[in-house]
Amino acid sequence: MVAAAASLVLSACDTINVSDVPRIPGPSKKVTRADAIEIARTYAELEWTPEERHAFHGTDEHKVSIHTPDAGFRKAGLKSGYWKAGQLESGMPYKWGGFDTPRSFARGLKKGRFAGDIATNKKRKLRELAASPSAVGIDCSGFVSRCWRLDKPYSTRELHKISRELSSYDELQSGDILNLHDKHVLLFSHWVERGRLLYVYEAGAYPEWKVSGNRIYADWLQDEGYVAYRYENIRDGHPGKSARPRAKRDEARPAAAETPDEPVENPAREGRDGWWLPGLVSSLGDLFDDRSPLDRKATGPDEAAFKRSAARRRGR
Repeated sequence: MVAAAASLVLSACDTINVSDVPRIPGPSKKVTRADAIEIARTYAELEWTPEERHAFHGTDEHKVSIHTPDAGFRKAGLKSGYWKAGQLESGMPYKWGGFDTPRSFARGLKKGRFAGDIATNKKRKLRELAASPSAVGIDCSGFVSRCWRLDKPYSTRELHKISRELSSYDELQSGDILNLHDKHVLLFSHWVERGRLLYVYEAGAYPEWKVSGNRIYADWLQDEGYVAYRYENIRDGHPGKSARPRAKRDEARPAAAETPDEPVENPAREGRDGWWLPGLVSSLGDLFDDRSPLDRKATGPDEAAFKRSAARRRGR
């Protein structure tokens, strides 16, 4: 397995040592719950230091629009980015259509690819055509697909095809998901307060376009329409043969199980995922789709609605 505390500094191109980047287990016909959560932690705890060259806003050589979530980017009156060149960051950045592993992400940075690419309404309309091979990172369903050790990314419209729906949130166990069809997906870790407050991992979303762990209130998820699913090939038990104890953040980490090192440039899939809040996207125009309303801030007539939704998500 992977070392869950994936403390790693990826900086200047001549100092990025890909062999020091933790591997995650490769595709498998089954996954243990422990493995799924360890993989999620590896993505959330990945530390990296971006450079100026990793930021980009415009159209790439493939004529695909890119907006990296760097702190210099602002759109629609919102603080749209977070990472700063030369500043240590944690969590792999969100990338529309992304399916990178930690190592392929590192290889991409070393080659000068852009760090992340946020979701927009335009990308939702174009779906897979809007996934740029010039950027690296991972999106919400690509992240779940990696945690489940799938051989390709499944979109939020496809995940139900390889899962069974749970009758209620009460049945949730580590490694299950909460899926909002064609919008967003969360990986369930554990109950903070059973039946009320969950801890989940997710890729995205605004205001932090990266993989992170968050506490979310169950009633908010239910009201938004998130459905609980269990992967048909997930198993209980201990991590797989490649597992190893959690390493301290300052320890060297040996290689884990094999997984492809090269980035998946533009994986074939039915489409891309996003997140939306009813009534807000149409009024704010080309806004961000793949996002959670966690600490969201907006300007204009919809600011109160954003704050109400963010407060309800946190139970305030």
